[in-house]
Amino acid sequence: MSKATAVEKLFNIKLYDYQNKWVNDTGKFRIVNKSRQVGFSWICAVEALSKAMFVKQSTILFVSTSQKGADRIMKYVRDLWYTIPEAIQENFKMISFTKQEIEFKNGSKIVSLPNNPNAARGYPATDVYLDEFAFLENETKMWEAIMPTTVRKDVIRRISLMSTPFGKRNTFYKVFMEMRKQGDDIWSRHRVHYTDCPDLDTSKLRATMTEQQFRQEFCCEFIDEVTAVFPYELIHACIPGHKMNLIKEDELIKYNSMPNGKLVYAGVDFGKIRDSTVVTYFEKLFKEGHEKPFFNMLRMDVFEKMRYVDQIPLIVEGLRNMKSNQVIVDQTGVGEKLYEDLQGYNFNLLGIKFSNSWKENGVNKMIRYMQSGRIKYLNDERIVKQFHDLQKKITRSNNVRYEHSSGEHDDIFWSIVLALDTDFCGIESFGFTGGNNWYKW
Repeated sequence: MSKATAVEKLFNIKLYDYQNKWVNDTGKFRIVNKSRQVGFSWICAVEALSKAMFVKQSTILFVSTSQKGADRIMKYVRDLWYTIPEAIQENFKMISFTKQEIEFKNGSKIVSLPNNPNAARGYPATDVYLDEFAFLENETKMWEAIMPTTVRKDVIRRISLMSTPFGKRNTFYKVFMEMRKQGDDIWSRHRVHYTDCPDLDTSKLRATMTEQQFRQEFCCEFIDEVTAVFPYELIHACIPGHKMNLIKEDELIKYNSMPNGKLVYAGVDFGKIRDSTVVTYFEKLFKEGHEKPFFNMLRMDVFEKMRYVDQIPLIVEGLRNMKSNQVIVDQTGVGEKLYEDLQGYNFNLLGIKFSNSWKENGVNKMIRYMQSGRIKYLNDERIVKQFHDLQKKITRSNNVRYEHSSGEHDDIFWSIVLALDTDFCGIESFGFTGGNNWYKW
C-alpha cells in the first residue's frame, strides 16, 4: 500500500493526483511551484500528522509567512485529528495539544511558527516545511538557518518548500529553476497549475486581476517585472542621451520669476548603518503649452563611509551653493538628528518620516511622472540599478510594501523621492502663505 493510499484511508479523504504524487515522493529535498488555492498547505498537514503518529521521535516544523499562516496550518492538523475514529486515536496518546504545538507520547511533535530564522534555528527538526517560501521576509537568513541541519548522517532530515512564485530574485526561484541546471541537483520538483485542480473556477476572479498577477498567482510563472516597479525601459526613457529619452532640451524653458532663475528642490536621505548619505537636486522646468512642470536632475552628492560631523558642513555647503528653495529630509529614526541640525541654517526645511503609505504615494506619483516623460535623471548606473531594484510586495494580508532586495542600497532612490515630495504633497502644506505668488502653479 502506498503512503498516499494509507493516508486516504486514515483520514477518510480523497487526494488529487498531484497531492498523491507529493505524498508518495520519498525525496529528501522537495519543492513545489504551485497555484493558489490548490490545497498544498492542507496536504502537508495531512502528511505531517500521519508521520507524527506512526514514526517515533519525529519533530515536524512548519514555518509560515505570518502568525496567521502558522495558526492556519495547526488548524488543519487539529481538524484532521478529529476526523480519525476514536478507536484509532486511543492508540496515539498526546501529552501536549496547544495552538502552536502538538506532541505525542511516542516522542513526536508538530510545531508551527511564524517567520523567524532564530526560532527555526533552535528546532533540530526531522521534517521542515517552509510554506509560501518565496514570500518569507529574511528568506536568506531562514535558508541559512535551515539547510545546515540536513548535514547529519545519523538522522534523516527532510526539507519541503511550497510556494507560489514571486519574481526571480529569491531563493525559491533559484532552487526551482536554476539549481536544476547543476550536475549535483538534489531537489525533487513538483509543479501544480490551477488547471490541475478540478475544483477551481477562476473565470470571475480573472477579470479582477492583471494578466501578470494572474500568471504569477495561478499559472506558476516567475515574472521578473512583477517585482520590478520600474522596468529598464521606463528608466532609460528618462535619461539624457538614451535613444528612448522623452524630453527634448530645446523645448524646455526655465521658470525665471525666482531671484536665482531656478526652483531647486533637494532631497536628503541620511545614511543608516550600511547606506551612504545622499543629496539629490532637481530643477523645476516648464514646457511651452504645458501647465504641468518637468523636473531636471542637476546634481547628486554621495557621502560614503564618512563621519556624521564631517558630513554636515558638506551637506550645508551643497545646499547653499545650489540655492535650494526647498530641502526635504528623511527624518526617520537617526535622521531626526540631521533634521534638527539643519534647522539652524535657515533653509526651507521639511522632515519626512517614512511610512508605507508615504512610500506608496511617492512611488506611484514617480511612476506617473516618468511615464509622461516629465523627469530627467543624471546618466548614472547607480540610479538605474536602485530604481530597477525596487520591489513591490503585497503581503498575504493585502498590504503593499516597497523595498529593495536584501543587501542592496536604496539611498539614492529615496533621496530622489524626497526631493520631489514638495510637488507630490502640494507646496501649500509646507507652510507657504500669501505674498509668494511664485509657488502657485
